[in-house]
Amino acid sequence: MGSRRSAPLVPCTPQPRRRPHIPMGPTTIPHDQPHARAALCGLRLDRPGALQLCARTPSMRRPLSLIAAVLVSLASYTVTPRELGAEVLAEPSTGLRMASLEVLHRPFAHQQATRWCWAATVANAFRSSGHTVSQERIVREVYGEVVNMRSGPNSNVTALLDRAWVDDDGASFRARLIGLFDASAGRYDLDSRAVVAALRSGRPLVLGTTSHAMLLIGAAYRETEGRLSIVEATVFDPWPGVGVRTLRADEMTPLAHHGSLAFIADVVVSD
Repeated sequence: MGSRRSAPLVPCTPQPRRRPHIPMGPTTIPHDQPHARAALCGLRLDRPGALQLCARTPSMRRPLSLIAAVLVSLASYTVTPRELGAEVLAEPSTGLRMASLEVLHRPFAHQQATRWCWAATVANAFRSSGHTVSQERIVREVYGEVVNMRSGPNSNVTALLDRAWVDDDGASFRARLIGLFDASAGRYDLDSRAVVAALRSGRPLVLGTTSHAMLLIGAAYRETEGRLSIVEATVFDPWPGVGVRTLRADEMTPLAHHGSLAFIADVVVSD
């Protein structure tokens, strides 16, 4: 792709397992620069490039670390649809809350080829609703054969997420795209409140950076004066040996603010 804004979801590079570095302390933002708040004023997707990361105070670190430790300590990764949407008050003094999927029993799949993070993530999104579709089938739907290739343009992924399917067990289902943040297509009809609502309803979201695709399964957030800001996000990273981890700051910062976030899709799966 010619420009950074239109970069595809992958080449599936390994993602280091380190927590994001987030600047501390107050920052003054000029009133005439509403988009100058990258990494400071909360996860927002309601305007182009307006996905941002809220600065955390030292008092927030411990509960978030405990939440991440619980998630990472689980031996296997999957979701049970009737037990989704868990929400806990992570930090009473600041009103910080956590909306996440319960990760239980059967494993989410790691990618089966070096450039298949997108196929693994789409397969895991379907798996969370009880439908198994192999990564090979997903790749074949895009390329007509099984090849170790990137996703190509984001439109290839959105097409997979908005169509009828028959799973590997012969059961029919329908995937319907109901919200999308896609920098390459200029679509920003998914905001932070919709992201939290999806997680509370038991729907993981497909998330893509300029180099990798992952399944968004949790978000720590706070709501102040009617504004909801996501301050930390948890994903299932399909790269072998990674699994559940916290997004880095650049992965939560959109391309318009010199980050790497390119794509988030909210998908409803129905039989």
